[in-house]
Amino acid sequence: MRFGVYIPTFAGRDLGFDQAARVKEFARKAEALGFDALWVAEHFLEAPGLYGTVWMSPLLCLAHAASVTTRIRLATGLLILPYYHPVTLAREIQTLWHLSSGRFVLGVGPGWDQHEFQTLGMKLSERGRRTDEMMAALRRLLTERDVSFAGRYYPFEHVTIEPLLPARNHPPSPRDSGDDRADHHIDLRNALLPLGDRARRGDHLREAPRPRQALPAHGQRSAGAGAPHHRHRDVPRDGHALLAPAGGGGAETM
Repeated sequence: MRFGVYIPTFAGRDLGFDQAARVKEFARKAEALGFDALWVAEHFLEAPGLYGTVWMSPLLCLAHAASVTTRIRLATGLLILPYYHPVTLAREIQTLWHLSSGRFVLGVGPGWDQHEFQTLGMKLSERGRRTDEMMAALRRLLTERDVSFAGRYYPFEHVTIEPLLPARNHPPSPRDSGDDRADHHIDLRNALLPLGDRARRGDHLREAPRPRQALPAHGQRSAGAGAPHHRHRDVPRDGHALLAPAGGGGAETM
């Protein structure tokens, strides 16, 4: 059994340099203790009645953690895809993948916070379709050159993000998530593979139950990263999947 732990990336109103430095300290300690993965959450607005904090940038925090670790995997849990554009996000993924020596695991979801969507000029009802488009575009941008994409929300032409990520498999296209809340975890060391297309996952992958609550950090409850008072709105209860590391065995529970 392998265990992952959420990094305390809370960005409260009184966030100081000493508190921000705990990301680096926590990453070092987690790797020294033998944890398999570091996870980060994402919400940039407070949600009254659910949680009274926001979180620092998930990808920047993982890049910071990558600079002080060598073995532990670095995962987003979850990155809310509709908040990004596929071209710029592909560049960030490619950069972080190389900075971490291939340890990055991309966990994505469609989001749920209507206020955050409205703030970004989007409708919450579009989240499933936007997530599908983002996944389809990212899959091509990270593995192909001269990509043109005729999306409803993210159209672009003749884009190449160099260098391409090594692809050990040709992953299936994302399943149509519609407007549901399905989450996906993608281990970029093998391929881009969506959760849910169970018939085509292969022998190297098996389902792993999602933990109800992440391990606490420094006595704090990991709000937004498994806190029971709102996890039911952010993460489905039907489990998640991780691709096995390159050359390794099957996925294991966190």
